[in-house]
Amino acid sequence: MKNLVIALISLFIFGCASTPSEITNLGQDTYFITTGTNWTEKGIALSIEKGMKFCESLEKIFLKKELNTEAGRGYATLEFRCLDSDHPAIKRANK
Repeated sequence: MKNLVIALISLFIFGCASTPSEITNLGQDTYFITTGTNWTEKGIALSIEKGMKFCESLEKIFLKKELNTEAGRGYATLEFRCLDSDHPAIKRANK
């Protein structure tokens, strides 16, 4: 019985895990990523987190451009930009 419980917990944890796709450069500091999970909110969070870390690695500021989800399927697609802190779009976003 104990092994069954451990197996079910492992299945739940790993079955719900997801890895965001590789980040695609769309040009002009703009990037795209897709994440699929069992929950849409988790897909959104994972996509944004990976985008923010990517921009951070470039020593740039993350700016969400467009976010789309597929209701009930757990997919999130995120288009974002990595910009310098003095970029006009960052200044507008901070107002």
